[in-house]
Amino acid sequence: MQSNTQIYLYVLKLTGVIAIVLSLLFNSLNPMFLKNKETAKKKAILSCIPGQDMSADVQSVFDQKVKISILDANGNILFDQEKPAAESETEIKTALDKLNERGQGVKYSKLVDIDLASEEKFAAENRVYPIYQYEGDEGKNYFVLAVRGNGLWDKIWGYVALEYADKWQVAGVNFDHKGETPGLGAEIKDNADFKAQFENKQIFNEEGKYVSVQVLKKNIKHPEYQVKAISGATVTCDGVSEMMQRGIGNYLPYIKGLQSADNKAIGQR
Repeated sequence: MQSNTQIYLYVLKLTGVIAIVLSLLFNSLNPMFLKNKETAKKKAILSCIPGQDMSADVQSVFDQKVKISILDANGNILFDQEKPAAESETEIKTALDKLNERGQGVKYSKLVDIDLASEEKFAAENRVYPIYQYEGDEGKNYFVLAVRGNGLWDKIWGYVALEYADKWQVAGVNFDHKGETPGLGAEIKDNADFKAQFENKQIFNEEGKYVSVQVLKKNIKHPEYQVKAISGATVTCDGVSEMMQRGIGNYLPYIKGLQSADNKAIGQR
């Protein structure tokens, strides 16, 4: 009969072997996981752009067409990417190093890594917000904003592409969630018709007041900035409405700054 000591040694050896195997698997698979996560994020951002060919190489299109700016909590520009990432590595590293000094375990290695989930670890006044400028053909540009809120069960988030065509309006949206109910709240991601309602909706009313895009169960009196909620998903849709109101609101100083600088030049920034 084996002694307790032999059994303990066996368990310790087995535990050590398993730990080493898991560590090797993590180190070998983590880069692939991070790459897939980055690709999925870039794809979500590009999916907001009208007419975007989603069968194309997402990484290549994003790197060629999209420039990222970082805004502070007051809408001021902390970093404005003027050139492709490969041509501005030093400037980007300096900007990210400064952000990483804030602590809370948040470490960004690329501009595209900046996300609102990580920013929630900081006090509101210390958060930053990424904005993705897509340089379209014929000088028509889109400004993609990141938004994040609360659904029925957990967090919801998304991207909202804005364009300026005499007025600021939504060009497209992409929503996602962590744990909304399939067939109900989860439809904010899966229901193409729901997301299509946001296209061409204005974020300012006729008086110039910021109204965002409102998601309503009934009584749609202003179709220019209101959309119909998903049946049976009232709480989740209320969350989307609040997320849009507050999320786009984080970028208002930047948006108004573009407009006041030169209305005609917005689309060709």
